Amino acid sequence: MENALGRILDWVGETSSFNSCFPANLVPYQAVPYLHLVPNDPARRADLDLEKAQKLCSNLARLPRTGFVNGKLVLSSAAHPVTAVRLQGSSTGPSCYTYEIHASRLLPLEATLSVNLDEGVDRYILVRPGHPRVLQTQTGSDDDAVWELLEQLKQPFNALLLKKLPHNEYTRMAGDCMITACPQDLSSILDTEVLIPKIV
Repeated sequence: MENALGRILDWVGETSSFNSCFPANLVPYQAVPYLHLVPNDPARRADLDLEKAQKLCSNLARLPRTGFVNGKLVLSSAAHPVTAVRLQGSSTGPSCYTYEIHASRLLPLEATLSVNLDEGVDRYILVRPGHPRVLQTQTGSDDDAVWELLEQLKQPFNALLLKKLPHNEYTRMAGDCMITACPQDLSSILDTEVLIPKIV
């Protein structure tokens, strides 16, 4: 489910009129994005706050399945509120804006969007869709499963930039490139916040 969902959401370009999480056509699906993985570091395991990590694992395991309800995508995700947005440049042709985006518990990142982020940063969040498969296929001891979860969560991921709307709904902001986000460190991962936005 996680892999299928990730493939559906991994695209750039114009949004569909049906839902902002879908592209206007199938062309964006012809290119498969590639992420460079972060190597494992078993030595960090000794510094792990196991109680906090187990709580995170439990919170993620309780997230409901992602699905559509009345045309809205109910998306189980990890949320990273945007804290600062800096315009790096814009094109003179079709609308194209490049931003440096800062968000909670993530390293600063750059994103090229087809929309202008002209409202307060508190209206925007970056989310990590779904949750790692380790929650369904735990093997070995509980400690091993928790560590495997953290190893997955520390990897770079394709984030969705959402704008908050009235009535606790969100819309996906269209972009001209994938938004690749990287967690700051192990401590930031342990402070992960879960969110179930309704995306129109």
